[in-house]
Amino acid sequence: YETSTENKYVFEIPITLKYHFPVSSRFFSPYLNTGIRNTYFKRSYIGEYIEYTSSPWGTTGEIDKHEGKYFLFANLGLGFNFNIIKSFSLILESNLTYSISGFGYLEGQGGIRYSFK
Repeated sequence: YETSTENKYVFEIPITLKYHFPVSSRFFSPYLNTGIRNTYFKRSYIGEYIEYTSSPWGTTGEIDKHEGKYFLFANLGLGFNFNIIKSFSLILESNLTYSISGFGYLEGQGGIRYSFK
């Protein structure tokens, strides 16, 4: 009963430190990951209600909602590089992320790294 458009934007500035443990294996490289992430979340929701005349609860009018929130996250995690060949490796990482406002979560990510040398 409405036509609307919702836009969401997330702006982040991460600062990360990684400590790679000394390991004799050239195929496996563990590291400790810590950092902070400044995040600004902005949402805009605009549109209009369409009149619904067969209902006594019908609503008409415009929708214009804008909100923004700032979060500061701190994270601590552990990661692994699995070196396939000299310039190509797989990355697995897990982080415990927590904000000052009490919002926390466990995140996992994986990726591929290729080095041009």
